[in-house]
Amino acid sequence: MAAFVGDWKREKAENFDKLFEKLGIPEELIQKVREAESVVKIRELDDGHFHIVRDSVFGPLDVKFKFGEEVEYMGLDGKQVKVTIRQLSPTKMEQKQKRGDLELTFIGEVNGNEMTQTIEHEGLTCKITFKKI
Repeated sequence: MAAFVGDWKREKAENFDKLFEKLGIPEELIQKVREAESVVKIRELDDGHFHIVRDSVFGPLDVKFKFGEEVEYMGLDGKQVKVTIRQLSPTKMEQKQKRGDLELTFIGEVNGNEMTQTIEHEGLTCKITFKKI
């Protein structure tokens, strides 16, 4: 997980709008997200947990988790989210997310100073690329 630790700035997103539309997020919020600068901060804590912080137009996201354990938090769109994250390799992790009746799969992968997050939901794939800052 050490490869993920640090601060990451969103550089680009593919099919981002389509995914948000499919999730029922209003167009005006999609536009705000598109225009906003997004920085994700990932920290490793001493007790085996990890901490992810992201500021967004929806408000802050602040989640502490341990691999394989389900956590609940308020999503960026104000909906309750249940998430389980597991490490697939030192540079790859999988996140299974439940948002009411919706289920999403996130695959995060680090290659040097680039982190790619691929999100899949009902046949739609969104890819977000971050650069380490």
